[in-house]
Amino acid sequence: MKPLSYLSPKAAVKTSPIHGNGLFAKEPILAGEIVCVKGGHIFLRDNLQEVSAQLGPAEIQIGRNLFIGPLSQEEREGGMIFSNHSCDPNIGVKGQIVFVAMRDIKAGEELTHDWAMTDNDTYEMQCHCSASNCRKVITGQDWRKPDLQERYRGFMSWYLTEQSRNEIVTKRLLLRQWTSTDREPFAALSADPRVMKYFPAVLSREESDAVVDRIEAHWARHGFGFWVAEIPNVDPFIGCVGLLVPRFEAHFTPCVEIGWRIAAQYWNQGYATEAARAVLHFGFERLNLSEIVALTVPANAASRRVMEHIGMTHDPSDDFDHPLLPAGHPLNRHVLYRVHRK
Repeated sequence: MKPLSYLSPKAAVKTSPIHGNGLFAKEPILAGEIVCVKGGHIFLRDNLQEVSAQLGPAEIQIGRNLFIGPLSQEEREGGMIFSNHSCDPNIGVKGQIVFVAMRDIKAGEELTHDWAMTDNDTYEMQCHCSASNCRKVITGQDWRKPDLQERYRGFMSWYLTEQSRNEIVTKRLLLRQWTSTDREPFAALSADPRVMKYFPAVLSREESDAVVDRIEAHWARHGFGFWVAEIPNVDPFIGCVGLLVPRFEAHFTPCVEIGWRIAAQYWNQGYATEAARAVLHFGFERLNLSEIVALTVPANAASRRVMEHIGMTHDPSDDFDHPLLPAGHPLNRHVLYRVHRK
């Protein structure tokens, strides 16, 4: 069977002191030379568990929900690139699937990459690379570490580079992209009457999932949207905060709106304000927006305080009836807050 992946003729597969088989330089390889190219079939995250159960780790992630690798035992050997992990790697990623030498490599060296260059996953495992700078434990979230992002600049996968550009780190929070595991806590959040007090109704699981679908579609269409708010090492999901283009027409549209939804146990601790302030900065500095608005019902004093704390102002002449709610609905009347780029 024709191999799915490409290995340089200057490289060969041999038993590795790190783990199993590894890729080794048979002769000197110059910095920038292509060492291997990952090949295979493109498949979705929905199929990952089935593929991994059959083949073990044989794929790499190339998109938020996309992977490339073999799909059968017959393809597995020819679909591997045999690059073990090392905390002191000598090959890195260019684009998505091309691995190049990061420096001049001598004959006999094992060709390794740091899995932080390619992996966005939930695993945690002991590292046996024996490098002087070995992290001892590696995780599927190491790519988020600022020191590794800086060290591997130009050698991280395109997918992770784009992912890191769209994340926000504050003093206490990580604002990140959505994963499939966020749907359950978001559904719990959306079914909490305290959180949904100023929304038309609490949401069923189906309705909640539909909201997440719209959030992900908004990211795909506009390049921004609502982030998941996480307290690293404390709680992976405390709510969401972000920017959106409203789906309705009003006197202030088209516009970009900021909003948030935080779990009740994290109220009155400044998390909404901290996240919203960072999102405003992202909108003005990264998206180059000139104005951002926020809206709520007059009785929502907590959200209005957040709007005021982040520098937004309210003009009563901007108040409006929400076009997506029927006339006479108790939540129909809304107040509008604005803030302009300074």
